[in-house]
Amino acid sequence: MGKKDIHVSHYFSHNPFFADMANGYFFGGQQVVSPDDLQEADKELLTVTMVHAKRVTRDNVKKYYTDTLIYIYVLEHQDTVDYHMVLRNMLSESMEYQRQWEENKKSHLKEKTLKSNAEFLSGMKKSDRFVPVISMVVYYGDEKWDGARCLHGLLNLENVPLPLRKYIENYHIHVFDYHDYEDFGMFHTELKQVFQFLKCSRDKAQLTKMLAEHQAEYYNVSREACELLAAITHSKELLKLENYENEENGGINMCKALEDIRTEGEWTKLISMVQKKLDKGFSAAETADMLEESESKIEELMDLIKENPGKTSQELSELYLQSPAAVL
Repeated sequence: MGKKDIHVSHYFSHNPFFADMANGYFFGGQQVVSPDDLQEADKELLTVTMVHAKRVTRDNVKKYYTDTLIYIYVLEHQDTVDYHMVLRNMLSESMEYQRQWEENKKSHLKEKTLKSNAEFLSGMKKSDRFVPVISMVVYYGDEKWDGARCLHGLLNLENVPLPLRKYIENYHIHVFDYHDYEDFGMFHTELKQVFQFLKCSRDKAQLTKMLAEHQAEYYNVSREACELLAAITHSKELLKLENYENEENGGINMCKALEDIRTEGEWTKLISMVQKKLDKGFSAAETADMLEESESKIEELMDLIKENPGKTSQELSELYLQSPAAVL
């Protein structure tokens, strides 16, 4: 799991956000799944045979209870398109059902409830039922998801006769891609603000306009949401949370934070200017004064340039934004 995925997984470990994601995607915003009815579940699945063992770790797993266990929700997080995601989800779900079958079988054998030959052979009773698993991929990459969303999208069916194709079972995955939406009103927590921000984050003019239109919504965003957005957008400025904290309640004023957020293009331009000043022999203090930047920022960029001779300002910008300091 990458650093971005870790931030997202931590964020969705909180039941209100997990429930809002489920309600927004599966129920169009209706409040069907209550945070109080969600319980943390084991993320790890393990299948062991005589010859091999298979381990799968899922990002977020919650059990949904009312009076009894109703179903299991699984969230997987992706910041890049995984072209074999369909197969990953198929494997994960089949292993979950296999785990349930193994637990049932152990219980039956212990209690000696298997009676017929068919029950002994199956390791289960005809009346046994498994808890449904509902998996969902939350995708937050820069470009639209262009991977397959069903098994047929991965199969070469060109030479398969049409009458036969209906007998080839299909399997669909559920992908939430914020690029597919213009409105995020189906969310009732700050997920709405998170995805709105991501939708506009690559265009500072559009982001500025959106924040101006929704100032009240971004005046008091949680620290965790800011940390999440900082990780996804590589914004070091958003990590300086104390600079934007509202004194009365500790929330973060995102509108104020935007004043310091730079796009990748703006970082490239700044690094290019710093390169030129460095080549001319100017010090970090002199460069900072000329460019009206903090001396510490210029020192950081000069160190990056010196450590990577021959790289273009674009390449240096990409290195800078992907550095551990940018996301931790």
